[in-house]
Amino acid sequence: MPRIVVLVFTVLAAACTTAYVVAVDSSPRTQSAAESVEVLLDPPTRPYRTLALIEIGGEASPSAKQLMARARIEAAKLGGQAVIISPGTKRDVAFSARVIEYLDHTSADAGQATEH
Repeated sequence: MPRIVVLVFTVLAAACTTAYVVAVDSSPRTQSAAESVEVLLDPPTRPYRTLALIEIGGEASPSAKQLMARARIEAAKLGGQAVIISPGTKRDVAFSARVIEYLDHTSADAGQATEH
């Protein structure tokens, strides 16, 4: 039950935002859960691949929480494991994000890393 509440809140929080997505790697991937997407302020030390670049903003001055929720939703749709956040450079863009997937797999799928 708590998972449903988190999902509903995430969707509602992201509703006031807009996202512009540019795919860098269009290889098909399984969609991930938005709540599992990490939000990073600096590039990770682990090896990674960029899947897409996104710009997140909104007309009604959305909160940072709403913007982060939208970034996580967009990354999850692309099968991303994390987003690296940087400040936006346009008037209507709150921040830009790089959607990434890790190239090393440290969980149960260790040793099965493949280049896409």
